[in-house]
Amino acid sequence: MKMSKSLMKLVLLAMGVGGISSLMADTLFLKDGRSVEGTYAGGNANSVRFRSGGTTRSYSVSEIDDIQFSPSTSASSLTRERFVSFENSFLRMDHPASWQVFKNGDSVTIAPSGGRRSESSGQMSLITGVTIDVVKPVGSYMQGLVPRDDYGLGTLEEETDRVFADLRQANPNMRMSGSRQEIRVDGQRALKMQLTNDSPIGGRETDWLVTVKHPQGILYMVFAAPERDFSNHQGVFQQMLNSVRLAR
Repeated sequence: MKMSKSLMKLVLLAMGVGGISSLMADTLFLKDGRSVEGTYAGGNANSVRFRSGGTTRSYSVSEIDDIQFSPSTSASSLTRERFVSFENSFLRMDHPASWQVFKNGDSVTIAPSGGRRSESSGQMSLITGVTIDVVKPVGSYMQGLVPRDDYGLGTLEEETDRVFADLRQANPNMRMSGSRQEIRVDGQRALKMQLTNDSPIGGRETDWLVTVKHPQGILYMVFAAPERDFSNHQGVFQQMLNSVRLAR
């Protein structure tokens, strides 16, 4: 099947080839002659989601003849936003300048405006953003996770499984939605898992769980966004992850 250059670029971006960014589509041209004005809302190698008239619909790639992107909105405003650095005793990470940093003991959350929600219990739930923490070998306590008074570090795989299991105790509907990947964080071996979970605002959310060994224990990061919006934040999340420099 032949594709136009813009459609091929969209499919490659959706598959994560050559980097990923959120594109805003002006016009979707279908092979049956119809055209749809709206906004590109994500997709994969087989289909794209397009928002028009207040509703979002999925179109098979085989239905699409071409997509034209507005020059003024061909890249996400988030990926163009100025980034600033946050640093603590664990790491340094760049994040969009408009996002806020919230500290709770050793735990750090970086989120945009409206990215957190206050629950009836008084705790804050993350809607969009990243939570960062370290599982320490002795007397570890992490927000939302199970404290361990007798904790010895195992392999990265074992500790990742433990972090995931602890997260699931606070989030019973959290599930893996993809295979575990080996990546590099600041040159060090790390693991990345894609998860799905209930979103605090209803529906489902998509999460990345990233773990890496750290002098203070196992550092973990959870990037989260509502499922329908994750593709719009994925490029920013990747940029934040790429910027991480671990404290030595």
